[in-house]
Amino acid sequence: MINKALIEYTSNNIPASIEDISSLIYSAQCVYQQISSKLTFKSNWKQKIQNKIESLMENDRLISKHFMSTTKDEERKKAIVLQKLNPNSDNKQIAGFDSSECLKFWGDVWKKRDKTDLGLGVNKRVTGVEDNAPDVSDEFISNLIEYLPNWKAPGCDAVYNFFIKKLDSLHKFLFQEIRNIINGVSQPQGWFYTGITFLIPKKANSVDPKDLRPITCMPCLYKLVTKCVNEKIAVYADTYDLITEFQLGSKRHCQGAKELALLNRRVNEVYGNKLLCAWIDVKKAFDSVSHEFLFEVLENSGLPKWITKFMMSIIPNWRVSLRLGKELLGTVNIDRGILQGDSLSPQLFVLVLDPLSRILSLKYPSMSINTGEDKSLTFSTNHFLFIDDLKLFAQKEETLARMMEDVNIYFKLAGLEKNFEKSATNCYLLRNEATLMDGLDSYRYLGVLEDRCSNVLKEDVLKNIKEEMQKRIGRLSETKLNAVNLFRAINEHALSLINYYIGLLNLEPSCFEEMDKFVRKLLADLKIHMKPACKERLYLPRDTLGRGLVSVAFKAEKMLLDFKTNLERRKLISLRKAAILWAEQKRKTHMATITEFLHCKYGTTTLDEIAKSLRDLQIESLLLSIKKKRLHSKLFESLENNTFDIPTSSTWLKKGNISPKSEAMLSFLQDRNVFFRNSDEKCPHCKSSPKTVDHLATRCSRMLNSDYTRRHNEIVRCVHMHLCRRFGMKKSKRLKNHSVQSIMSNSSAEIRVDTTIPTELKIQYNKPDIFLYDKKENLIWIIEVGVTSIDNLKSVEVEKMHKYDILASELQLIHKAKVKIVPIVLT
Repeated sequence: MINKALIEYTSNNIPASIEDISSLIYSAQCVYQQISSKLTFKSNWKQKIQNKIESLMENDRLISKHFMSTTKDEERKKAIVLQKLNPNSDNKQIAGFDSSECLKFWGDVWKKRDKTDLGLGVNKRVTGVEDNAPDVSDEFISNLIEYLPNWKAPGCDAVYNFFIKKLDSLHKFLFQEIRNIINGVSQPQGWFYTGITFLIPKKANSVDPKDLRPITCMPCLYKLVTKCVNEKIAVYADTYDLITEFQLGSKRHCQGAKELALLNRRVNEVYGNKLLCAWIDVKKAFDSVSHEFLFEVLENSGLPKWITKFMMSIIPNWRVSLRLGKELLGTVNIDRGILQGDSLSPQLFVLVLDPLSRILSLKYPSMSINTGEDKSLTFSTNHFLFIDDLKLFAQKEETLARMMEDVNIYFKLAGLEKNFEKSATNCYLLRNEATLMDGLDSYRYLGVLEDRCSNVLKEDVLKNIKEEMQKRIGRLSETKLNAVNLFRAINEHALSLINYYIGLLNLEPSCFEEMDKFVRKLLADLKIHMKPACKERLYLPRDTLGRGLVSVAFKAEKMLLDFKTNLERRKLISLRKAAILWAEQKRKTHMATITEFLHCKYGTTTLDEIAKSLRDLQIESLLLSIKKKRLHSKLFESLENNTFDIPTSSTWLKKGNISPKSEAMLSFLQDRNVFFRNSDEKCPHCKSSPKTVDHLATRCSRMLNSDYTRRHNEIVRCVHMHLCRRFGMKKSKRLKNHSVQSIMSNSSAEIRVDTTIPTELKIQYNKPDIFLYDKKENLIWIIEVGVTSIDNLKSVEVEKMHKYDILASELQLIHKAKVKIVPIVLT
């Protein structure tokens, strides 16, 4: 409807600029919100409760005021101090400076510096595509829009990507305007280049502006335009090798940091972990780049001229609106640094440091590692670079010192500054350039702890992962998330911590299984998983009676197989990948033997068989383990029985809105392992049969007229409420407020509950649980509810299906209507 209105409007009022398009999208966004929002009416009982709350709060305020007025000054001061020192407080507060001080600090950060000319120029590269025209087709832009995140935080225009996607009636105007901006035909207004920068505290009780982290949100339309340009830069960079092999910060078709970390480990191993190294950290790297130097790099990079012109047209217009909490501090021009907040900024920074990487590679000796049995092909380097994380290494102190001199010169030329405190070295000659490491010190490079000899401290890394995983799971458990969302959050926020290190650290299968055991213990301590319950069930999908927890062991199998497959496919076109694969094969790591391991574990014979059905094989192995357990297997026997409706039986797990602890207890009951410690104990009701879950749930004769009847009536009440809502007799969704009436009727249907159905013949079974007569369809439903054990399910269903055959025949003759018998049998 909105698209139709826009088509009609734009037929007479063609958008002439990006501002017009933004206004139309925002207007449509507001209309959509008004149309889709539901009208809410104030309820009297809510107002009464609110009035009571306000009255109690006022009384509490008066009591507190009286208490404070009668308390001694020293006690009040002590209470204030204790409150400030409370270690349990996670609130991050801003104190110790005013708004003008904060604005001045960040204004100075992005203030232009005097140009430095140290004689170290940027060599010009010739690719032959400098005069190429921009090729930004409608299809190209449309493909980019399709994969935009719907609800990414917008900028000052408040336009979301969701509406850019859905308002396809504006796409032809938007596509043309994007081309005009890229070609320099159109020049957007200032808002287009203005980001909203939120200053977020890095730590609790921040007292200085430098303790704030700037997070910038650019307008989504700006990010779309720069994304188009960035995609073209990435294609040119890959095609014409514009970025060195040692900078993987923006490389495609690779796992950048992980591959660099593997190469780093291999290089040091080949040279006996005796290389002299320098780990260099750049202070406020993105915020320090000189614009003049950036333009020089772009002009000499070999990229098409239209890209350079586009960058030179937008960079001078960069500015941000600073916000501290809810307070607007002011607007600052970005006269230095690369504006963050879009996909283009990392690419630009990588291009800035690319000449440095080439200088180091050409001037200084490199360390070589083999890429296969043919020793003539080697991978050689003397440094690694991931965005701004730089590591230098050499065999001689003098060589490393000269490399550091060139780095310092290049940094001054680019406007960058080395962070002495966060940089490190094991070379005594560089003690004035970075922190000198002793035998006990370690440095975290690319997420991996290394000692001064570049040995990976695997145990320390695993310890840190477990500690952080425990903290995150603990914090998530304190939230009010339901069971489904909690497990999803644990998978994405906590268990994902191990992802990067799978394939990076040489971890055996037993280590991954130990990690799974560690997670299960955490969940058991938090009562999210009951310890005697079925542990395999945790890892089954929720639509298969599982709980949907990710298994670290299973995830590792998938990731290692994919990583190895990628290395094997690209080893002939990438010396880097060939070197990594050869190193893994020489060391016979778990990743190198993952294919054979999976063949042995799952009984497969081909790689394609594993790749296509690994997840199914993993689930099958879980079910096979469950079948070996006498009690746990009871529930999962139903998966092979067509009598059971597995998708419906899993609804409470897949879509239920219950707490994690309740779900754990209910799953524990279904696993039938509640009384395993006292297997000889008798039923407390009948005193004769063994005390088991199945016996207490359905088989105890002493509970038939009490607990079982009450449960049966609750099920009938639930079905009755659903039918009442279905035929318009009631609107309420609250089951606890629903009362069952024997007979209810309206123009659509008649519903009888547990009442005798009058017939001409005397029939023994003439009192079904629910009798429903659909008057419009002239259809009668006889609904019978039953609860039984899994072993008796089939017989009970057949019994209830045929119990009312005679009654159905009589009703068909009396009402001249179709009659259907529906047995609802639960276990």
